[in-house]
Amino acid sequence: MAAGCAAMNPAIVLLAAMLAYLFTTASTWHNTVLLAPWTSRDVGTAHYAAQIDHRNARTGPGAKTLYYHGGAISQTRGLSSHGVIEQVISARKFAGQRIRFSAQLRSRGADGAAGLWLRVDQQGGRCPVFDDMRGRPIVSDGDWQPRHIVLDIPSDAERISFGAYLAGKGQLWMDEVKFEIVNKNVSPTRIISHATGAAARSYAHSAKGWLPCVDGQGKH
Repeated sequence: MAAGCAAMNPAIVLLAAMLAYLFTTASTWHNTVLLAPWTSRDVGTAHYAAQIDHRNARTGPGAKTLYYHGGAISQTRGLSSHGVIEQVISARKFAGQRIRFSAQLRSRGADGAAGLWLRVDQQGGRCPVFDDMRGRPIVSDGDWQPRHIVLDIPSDAERISFGAYLAGKGQLWMDEVKFEIVNKNVSPTRIISHATGAAARSYAHSAKGWLPCVDGQGKH
């Protein structure tokens, strides 16, 4: 080493390291992990990630976002690979009531269906009430769009599961989530008795995991 070379100032080294860290994390530091009681999961062969996005929220502290994270998009019994954000609550205080689950949604680059979903389970896995916004999903990029599901909760309901889903690639945001009891003047959005479709099977829940929905005869 030449005698005239001076040792590098430690403060400069530290500053350079801090700037490098900030530069490499600038695109992700506004996102944080999805917190309980919300959870997320994959259905099919594709992989999805869920976070709280503080930068792109419509209002409040952060929007829940779900995005494609790699893997092949599969088709199983008419249902494409998709990611789900969900919350499961007791149906006890909503039994016999009409409820509305609403949220603001927006998407980017979504090449499949995306929207809200809600299902009700009774003992034995029977699911008399289910709606996943089939026929009215979020399918195009743009500004925030209000969406809702209104359903009647059976008097013997055991559990209510609800959230958002994204099929295929792209990204979905959900903000301003509300879950409330409404009067009978508010029309239900959709009711499927003994739901047995692929989407219903995807969202069916039990203590052992997500299982096919079973009708009153014990058949899938």
